[in-house]
Order: sequence, then structure tokens, then C-alpha cells
Amino acid sequence: MQRVPEKIDHRVTSLVEQIGASEEPLYIDVTPEPYAKLKECFSAVNQKVGRDGGSRQLGWQIWQIPGIMIEAEFHAVWKSPKGRLVDVTPKSKPINRILFIPDCNSKYDGAQRNNIRLNVSGNRLVDDFIRTSDAMHRLLNKGQRAYKREIDLSDDEAFTYRLLLNIKDMILKMAVTGKNVNTLCICGSGKEYRFCHARILIELLKEI
Repeated sequence: MQRVPEKIDHRVTSLVEQIGASEEPLYIDVTPEPYAKLKECFSAVNQKVGRDGGSRQLGWQIWQIPGIMIEAEFHAVWKSPKGRLVDVTPKSKPINRILFIPDCNSKYDGAQRNNIRLNVSGNRLVDDFIRTSDAMHRLLNKGQRAYKREIDLSDDEAFTYRLLLNIKDMILKMAVTGKNVNTLCICGSGKEYRFCHARILIELLKEI
């Protein structure tokens, strides 16, 4: 469902403005190194620099769910000694290029960075999807957790996280099938979403 945007359009430029990056987005090749691990772009680039020179370029990898949302994921790519940008980190699905926004003002201190998301649908369900995603990130990265790769939640936090995950998945299923906040909630309660899981979500967000 999530994919690389096919073109740089007004949605992409709106996301660039939201990020505050001064550089222009560009497509760069994906050439994974054999030692690189999924979602470990910083260590992969550091190893590449150690082996072949060049430098690390921080920025944002752009994804979209067509007609629903566009989002930026904090990412690192390799900059060759000649200045060519290459993504050396493997992906969960086969792609040969990404859309990347270089961000020379960004710093990386080891902490997890939240994605930056933009609703392009006008559907308020997507706003709830974004709020839910943000809340899950806050929960997983509270305090020193932001610097850890292993999830370490209390029983209560784990319960809240599972609820948020279920709501997030449900909202996305509703949004991609054309439903909205006035549609019957797909949980089967017989209530409109705004009177059902929307209210549950509001109460959960108060706790985070």
C-alpha cells in the first residue's frame, strides 16, 4: 500500500514546506550493500563511508498512500566522493529508487525520529490516523526509550499500544475504502465512527 511517489507534485512540495528543508527533493537509486540491514540506514551508511569514502547525507525518504497521505521518514544515504547520492539500505519490498529530500540542517544523535505526515485526502479519518501514529511514536520513544532499539513497555503501556495499533489499522482500512467519520464503524458496533472508536481514541490520547 505504501509506495514511492511517482512524481514531484504539489503534495510533495507541501511536505517539503512542512519539514522546513531548503533542498529540493530528488530521486536516487537504491543499491543495497550486502552487509546492510533492513531499517538500519545509519549503520549501513557509516560502514559504506568507512569502506569507500564519501560521507553521510541526512534527509527524508518520502512515501505515499495514494489519495490518502504522504509522509517523510528520517533517513540517511551515502554521498560518494564525487557527490552522487545512493541509498545503500535494503527495503522491505523491491524498489530501485526512492524520493529523497536532503536536509543539511538535520542532526542525528541516535534518537528515533517521528515521521512527518500530511493528509492529502480531506478525510478526517486520516487526521485520526496521523494522531494515532504520533501517539504510538510518543509511547515507544518516551524518555530514554528513544535511544533504544528494543521495545520496553509496562503492561499498561503495552495494552494501550495494542489498542492504538488496532485503531490505526481499522482507520486505514476505512479510509482506503472510501469511508469517513460519519460511516458506520467497521468494528460492528452499529454506531458511526465518530460516536464509536473516535471517542475511544480521544480518551486514549489523553493518557499519552
